[in-house]
This record gives sequence, C-alpha cells and structure tokens, in this order.
Amino acid sequence: MKREQQKREDNAQQKKQQNITLPAQAQASKKPKAAKVKSKTKTGACGIAAAAAPDEDFDTLINAVIKAERVCSFLKCKASVLMLGQLCLFCNRQYCLSHHIPEVHGCGDKAKSNARMRISKEGVLYAGSGKKDKTMDPNKKAYLQRKLDSKLKDMSTQRKPKPKENES
Repeated sequence: MKREQQKREDNAQQKKQQNITLPAQAQASKKPKAAKVKSKTKTGACGIAAAAAPDEDFDTLINAVIKAERVCSFLKCKASVLMLGQLCLFCNRQYCLSHHIPEVHGCGDKAKSNARMRISKEGVLYAGSGKKDKTMDPNKKAYLQRKLDSKLKDMSTQRKPKPKENES
C-alpha cells in the first residue's frame, strides 16, 4: 500500500511539473488545434462553443454557432434544417427529416424510457405501443344478451313440430 501511495504521489508531482511547463508551449499552438477539432467533430452548437479557444474572437464564435445550427446535427449529415427540420425532444438538437427519429440519431434509450413512463402514468396505449383493451362495456353487453335471448324465444315459437307418423 505504501508503494502504491508513493507511485500516486510521484505521478501527481510529475503532472504538476508538466502543467507548469506546458502552458507556455500550449499558448503558441492553441489556435490550429481548436480549428482542427471543430472540423473533425460536429456535435452541434454546444460542441463548437465548448471546443472554442478562450482567446478566440467572440463574433467568430457566434458565427460558428449560427452556421452549426443551420445544418443537421447528425455527425455525417450536412443537410440544411433552416426550412425543414425537427427539434429532438430528448437532446434539443435540430435534425433533418431523415435523422429526426430518436432511434436513428442516438436518443433511442431516452425515447423508450419516456414511452414506458407515459404508458404507466397515463394508462393509455397509443399506436404502436401494444394491443388495445377490447373489453365491452357491461351495460352494452347486458343489453345485447337480452336482445339475443328475445330473438331466440321468437324463433323457437315460430318453429313447428314435425307431424308424427302413426305406424299401424
């Protein structure tokens, strides 16, 4: 245990020393790295805002976010959502009509749990969520049973018995 604790302390000291020496080197190379990150991963406006360097101009950051919101938030899709697009209820991002279904763009688990919660809370089944309860109203069932009984009585009174033949 002492060895492990010493290793942890040594690692912490090495990280502190690296952090002290790296900021001077990192400041010179921050701008190109931030631009590369933005072009490789497109995770929506929030991702661009998070990936932006702190010394970057505020206007360019706003313009980048506006451009990102005009395009589908799906990683490999570049379709415009300015005129036709839908907002996902679970991740609050704008998607084109081919990627707006939660299961397609990655919110399938959230959609599934939300549907189950809604069914259990409301007790109502909607299309695609199972079979409807087809039990009949007891009053209507009793009415139909009485109607059937009366028809059967009428039919039985209308029937004529067969004449018996006497054998002699």
